[in-house]
Amino acid sequence: EPLMYEMHWWALEEMINNGSAKNCYLRYNSNLSRIKYKGKYLYDYLPQFKNWLMCASIDGTGDIGEFIRKGLVWDKWLHNFKEGLKITEPYPEAGHDKMRIDLTITGPGLFSIKDLFDLSIELNVGIETKIMFAFHPDIVFSAFSWPRHILDRKIDELLTYIEPRVTQKQITLVNTL
Repeated sequence: EPLMYEMHWWALEEMINNGSAKNCYLRYNSNLSRIKYKGKYLYDYLPQFKNWLMCASIDGTGDIGEFIRKGLVWDKWLHNFKEGLKITEPYPEAGHDKMRIDLTITGPGLFSIKDLFDLSIELNVGIETKIMFAFHPDIVFSAFSWPRHILDRKIDELLTYIEPRVTQKQITLVNTL
């Protein structure tokens, strides 16, 4: 988690101070649990770089997300995500492509995929999608631990809900499902 390390914040300041930030593209994968550190605010730094992308990792919304990911506070994650969207507004050519939902599909998380899809549509942001794999059926957090006929039924239900409204920004979700 890059935003937890003092070195990260020092590097941002150093790059801005020495002028290299204007030539640098930043790509984050963060759980967005922290966007402030010792009086520093991440979204004050990012516009000073040539370009940036935030892939905000999440497994589910609300209570489901908090159950899956220890330490997640859903309302704080959502607030921190929306704060990032505010600084994308001066970049109409990029739209909200600088902020993305980085979804890991888990068994419990299947119950909030509709909510994450709806959030993506509402905020006009993309979803990057990956699956929690399991090499054994006893890894119960993986959707692959579900009996196949139940998993297939759930996937069909999700696709029926998502496909009529999907855009290019959510196509990885459809392809992964």
